[in-house]
Amino acid sequence: MFSPRATTNMPYFERSADLTLTCNKLLSGSAFSMRANIANFKWFDNPPENNNNNIDFTVSRQGKVSGISSSSYDAQWLSPDLSLLIPLLPTNGLKPGDRWNSIEPLRIPILRGSDLPPSIKHELEIVYVNDTLVDGMNCRLLRSSGEIWLDDLGVTVQDLLPNELINKVNGLDYRYYSKHGGKILFKREQWVDSKKGIVIKAKSQTRIIAWIHDLRKPIPEKNVDKDNEMIISLAHIVNYKLK
Repeated sequence: MFSPRATTNMPYFERSADLTLTCNKLLSGSAFSMRANIANFKWFDNPPENNNNNIDFTVSRQGKVSGISSSSYDAQWLSPDLSLLIPLLPTNGLKPGDRWNSIEPLRIPILRGSDLPPSIKHELEIVYVNDTLVDGMNCRLLRSSGEIWLDDLGVTVQDLLPNELINKVNGLDYRYYSKHGGKILFKREQWVDSKKGIVIKAKSQTRIIAWIHDLRKPIPEKNVDKDNEMIISLAHIVNYKLK
């Protein structure tokens, strides 16, 4: 299932889709009921197996996403990144340099990229970086970034492994080499139309670096050998662009 990149020889998965956002109705408390219809959701160039994919969710007037409900496996796979399409703007009087906090989902990259990854909500600091142009449109750039220990997020070895390795009769053969296990490094960016408040472009990058010890193998003596044997590094990158 992996196809190595021509220049780096790094394995990767690629998924693509077309999304259409629809506002269904105004709810009580100034919230909106919305739906994301998903078309052409496919692996590489393979045609989609299921065309009945949609995600229903609620958006507050400030832009807070909640109540996400997915109709299929593919829609569930995509839903943790849906909040990138909705800008969170807590007040009208924002200016570059302003900061605010928001609890947002973080997708956890796992060893087999086709499996449904865990998503953990975490409080992020959002920064209004600056005003910029995107395709000739005036936009506000909003950014969140940071790094978090895996144990602080409650991410275990079991969260990263395929089910067949977790459910072995003789028990799990893997554990974290150190207490923290590793780190999640993330950056989320949204380019928001200054007049309309619509996300013109968005990008999310999440990388996990974990030290995982196979209990069936002795621990190497040299640090470089430990790193070569134990370090797992995986990245998940999402790009959205308004058509």
